[in-house]
Amino acid sequence: MIVRFAQVVGCFACLMCCACEVYTLSPHTPTGRPHPGFTATTSESAVYLFSEELHNHNFHAAASMLAPHTLAPDALSRSSRVPDMARLAHVLDGKPITDVHVDTLSDSQHIVTAMYNYYQPITFGTVRLQEIWYVASFTGIAPQSQPVVEPVD
Repeated sequence: MIVRFAQVVGCFACLMCCACEVYTLSPHTPTGRPHPGFTATTSESAVYLFSEELHNHNFHAAASMLAPHTLAPDALSRSSRVPDMARLAHVLDGKPITDVHVDTLSDSQHIVTAMYNYYQPITFGTVRLQEIWYVASFTGIAPQSQPVVEPVD
């Protein structure tokens, strides 16, 4: 019995010394492209925030990111947009934004083209109202057709 216990402890000690790093004691350093932040102070960050709300299935918050027809949108108009947000979230299906291109039309209107998962571009029209950027329109959400693979005989 003691021999078996010693074997188990020896194997455990060997695994602990030779195993890969499980816990990191140093602070995490981010790598890759810096994130613009989750505030609607730029047109690009408004698209990131809108996309993040869709990925989190927070459709009411995503609908509130859409540009209001008046400067004081009511709750009824926001709640009527929720099914559209659910449809867009289904099309995006949690795909990450891999590239962003911003075209400036004027000081308060930008066109932001976001590339999702390297192959699905969606174009967002953004407008600035009272120093906050909103998504005014989006195009390119039709699902792309998949090539048909013929069986090989």
